[in-house]
Amino acid sequence: MVERSVCTYAMIPVRALPAESAEMVTQILFGETYEIIWVDGKWARIRTVADDYPGWIDAKLVDHIDEAEVERWNSEKVYVTQQAMTKTVQWSHPGQKSFHYLGYLPMGSDIHSNKNWIHDSAPFSRWSKRFILNGNEFDICTEYNIDFAIGLTKEDESPTEKAPSPSDCAMKLLGAPYLWGGKTAFGIDCSGLVQVAFKVCGIQLPRDASRMVEMGDCVAIGEQRENDLAFFSNEKGSICHVGICLDRNGIIHASGCVRVDKLDNVGIFNGEREIYTHKLACIKRIALKE
Repeated sequence: MVERSVCTYAMIPVRALPAESAEMVTQILFGETYEIIWVDGKWARIRTVADDYPGWIDAKLVDHIDEAEVERWNSEKVYVTQQAMTKTVQWSHPGQKSFHYLGYLPMGSDIHSNKNWIHDSAPFSRWSKRFILNGNEFDICTEYNIDFAIGLTKEDESPTEKAPSPSDCAMKLLGAPYLWGGKTAFGIDCSGLVQVAFKVCGIQLPRDASRMVEMGDCVAIGEQRENDLAFFSNEKGSICHVGICLDRNGIIHASGCVRVDKLDNVGIFNGEREIYTHKLACIKRIALKE
């Protein structure tokens, strides 16, 4: 049986070759499961479970988690973080009010928890969703009067889950710098933006635009609507770029940074530079979950 593990870091970079200087091809986000194919010195050959993506990671970042714990983690209800970054607390001792680690998880992180939102009294005064991974207790949390995307109603009520759309999720990453292989607000590429935005909405897409284009139904150019995917080709006719339609005239995509541009039957028009930057190939519609 191939060993499986779960990412216990905010993000693990995945490289094309076992070398620090090698190209980063993708990232594993917190809570995502991956298979460890083999370990070669300081590098581990892995394959992500959700999108079947191979690569190499630093072997020091592999947590050798008991298979029963991995199975428990994957069998529980999935909650996917919706904010660009979500505040997270890791308790030093379960049940005690002193924390060992305070950080942020990127949008699209997997939180497998059957527990509802719970309220912590002063001095914390915040709502949280608590979960356990590999014996460590975590909270993802928010404080009063902070827009947490899933939304606080009144101070005496728990946060209410809001159904997001891919375009809503992508807009939360507006301005994030472009990074080849990136999937977070600190750096993201075009297909990473689309994959994460759709994952939050419960839809798993392939990692690369060249495979994403095989998904969904074709839409006539000019008939696109919000949340359709627009694909773009290079001089050889190969798919090289993807973005999320905002309407018939707009698109959000990662090019230099996550940005909104005009879209027409030619392609993407950058108003700042007054040029077309990408040639439109086709538009596809992915059925969204109710």
